[in-house]
Amino acid sequence: MPITITIITIANRRRTFCRSEESAIDDLRSSVEKYKRIFSQKTLVIGTSTETEIFVSASITRIEIDGVAGLAQMLAGTGETSIKAIDASDSRPMAVATNDYFSGRVDFFFEGGDTLSTLIESPRPTTQADRVAEFTKLFDQGAVPYTTIRGGLGFMNTNVMTRSLIHAASQQLPITAWKAEPC
Repeated sequence: MPITITIITIANRRRTFCRSEESAIDDLRSSVEKYKRIFSQKTLVIGTSTETEIFVSASITRIEIDGVAGLAQMLAGTGETSIKAIDASDSRPMAVATNDYFSGRVDFFFEGGDTLSTLIESPRPTTQADRVAEFTKLFDQGAVPYTTIRGGLGFMNTNVMTRSLIHAASQQLPITAWKAEPC
């Protein structure tokens, strides 16, 4: 099965590369283990049989890797929060929250207009302060892993993320939050 690597940039352009050799899988597995530093490097270099393409990491919004069985599961044990890409037109219920569990839609927006719709499932911390801390901790990583629509593995670059939209109201907002309604 061929491996596809798609790079999405802040210019909202997609560039897709394919590999089918077994050695490519080993290379990717090794890189994925160090995913938290993927966007902290100055460049991402992709070499093909005919050319070399260099991306400035600060211009990449997301990277998606599909076609490698088990790659997304490699990171499944890194935390208890699960982020899965969904189609923007997905009509499932926006949020389910209990005392100890949250499941809901969160849309991520990036410089240049790239948008990623996701379903996040996570244990729900007891206090509002812990909930906010848990959510913001996710973005302190530099690279946030998610499962792609096709079951592969993606990484969001939090350095070029402009906002997130959680499709759920909160009764307890941080003290510094502004309260307002869309008009």
